[in-house]
Amino acid sequence: MNFKKTMIKGMAFAFTLGCIGFVAPKTVSAADFDFVLNLEKATTTKYKFWGVAKEVDEKKSDFTSDGKYYKVDEVTPVEGGTIDLSFLNKKNNNLIALGEVESFTAAGKPWIVKSINSQKTAFKADFIKLENDKVTVGGKEVTKAQTYSNGDLGAFAAVDGDSVLDITKPEVFKTIEVKLGKTCDWVQLNQFFGGAADAAPGEGIPSKVIAGLSQAGADVVVRLKGTDTAWASKEVKVKFTKQAKAPKITVDTAKGMINFKKGQEYKIGLNDAGAATIADDANWADISGKVAFKGGNLNLGIDGTKNALIQVRDKATAKKPASKITEIVLSKQEAVTVEELTKAGGLVTDKLDLVVKVPYDLKKGAYIENKTKVEYEIAIKNDGKVPDATTKWIKVKAGKDNKKKNEIIPSKTNLKYSTAKSDNTYGDDNSAAKIFVRLAGTKQDKVDGSVKLPSPDGEGKAFKLAADKGEFTKPDDALTVEGKIKSEIIKTEDIKFSKLFKDGVAPKITVTDKVSGVTVKASKMKKATDGTGSGKLTIKVSKSAFKAAPTNAPKLKFKILLEGVEKVVTVTLNITK
Repeated sequence: MNFKKTMIKGMAFAFTLGCIGFVAPKTVSAADFDFVLNLEKATTTKYKFWGVAKEVDEKKSDFTSDGKYYKVDEVTPVEGGTIDLSFLNKKNNNLIALGEVESFTAAGKPWIVKSINSQKTAFKADFIKLENDKVTVGGKEVTKAQTYSNGDLGAFAAVDGDSVLDITKPEVFKTIEVKLGKTCDWVQLNQFFGGAADAAPGEGIPSKVIAGLSQAGADVVVRLKGTDTAWASKEVKVKFTKQAKAPKITVDTAKGMINFKKGQEYKIGLNDAGAATIADDANWADISGKVAFKGGNLNLGIDGTKNALIQVRDKATAKKPASKITEIVLSKQEAVTVEELTKAGGLVTDKLDLVVKVPYDLKKGAYIENKTKVEYEIAIKNDGKVPDATTKWIKVKAGKDNKKKNEIIPSKTNLKYSTAKSDNTYGDDNSAAKIFVRLAGTKQDKVDGSVKLPSPDGEGKAFKLAADKGEFTKPDDALTVEGKIKSEIIKTEDIKFSKLFKDGVAPKITVTDKVSGVTVKASKMKKATDGTGSGKLTIKVSKSAFKAAPTNAPKLKFKILLEGVEKVVTVTLNITK
């Protein structure tokens, strides 16, 4: 799933789409006349009249200049020193006639002609995926070094007819301009990609600008600038294909797996001391499917002893750039110290209060009691070998916090009895078995996707369990009942048991030496907070049991059985007249 911090959010250069400021082209010059053709106008401080001219024969001409004859369609006054040229057909060459006075024949005031070349249409620009550090624009191959590029997303390149334009060079980028959006001004190419004035952009800056444009899926318009003799070229629309959202990556710390999808790639950084980092120039590697933290075909090396950082994205294709990046932070936890368990009721850990409870009968099922607010995982290896990537860990849930009583209600995790000596079970003969305990990993944070890794597996310790039986401290081995003949006699005795496993169960009574008319019953046991059990034994003599006083006191024998522990009790009946 810190999907930065999946550890799961998308990363991108912080780029706000908006008009980029720049120094506008000059509109008035100290010279007599200037074309400002990228703005489709001209400026003049000398000439007061102008018109569109064409070259003609001498007989049809209005005036001559530099040995050529020209005719003006319509003489128009120059207003405010500016001539609007936007109406001219840019596909053709154009001639502009200029005069200081309206008359073509005024002495000492000759008209002149300025020419404008037709608009270039062979200019091409594109943003395209790099293949072997090259792109193809307008049928021409352009190297990465001649582009503004982001290796992951693509490159911006341009050509002019048969000429490849190295847009990183000042003599080239000064001739190209870009406009973002319909309302923005034209910006010189180097400035658009992060440069200042006529300086080339700093190293890595164009890559970040491209990341921002791709993140937004921006459209820009590009053209060659107008000059003093030519129109700006035909505009070319360039689309920065929008990046797909950062992929969602799920991390299963219990299974030690990360789920990737087909067509993804990753980078990883590990650090056993501080936060893990990934170098900017680290290579991306293909990845897909379920990948184990450690081991397997692709060993990520995440063993719980190091902090980890993983970056994941959907790979670029011929039609779209790589997706935004999901970044997952996996934080390590300290190892758990484990105690040896060679008896019933032993501590699993020395400080964390995990206790193994074993019943009077191993086959009835032992369990682990967690009295902390921390979640753990255990693995029982009956061969004593250390866990690996295939090991299944059992979750030991945290105890519940009873805030009203200011206490922790312990959780209970059952353990399975087996004679097969399979992992995560226990049996009668498990002398080689070891238990491994670790802090459980956390689920991915819903906001940043970060997780805490399970703590290192640590050192396993012996795990040999024995039945934990109690014993009867009451009733005594020998009891006496006294009474009169032809009367009902009832006598109760305490039942005391030193360690009761299950509350509310009555001991089983089996009378082996019977006396007619005499019965023995046991009540259900109650378990005290100290683990002891108590109940009542009732011996009942009916009225018809004795019609005359017996010469020798009869004896009744019975067995009392509770949680695998049996005791024989003899009852002497002293019955008189």
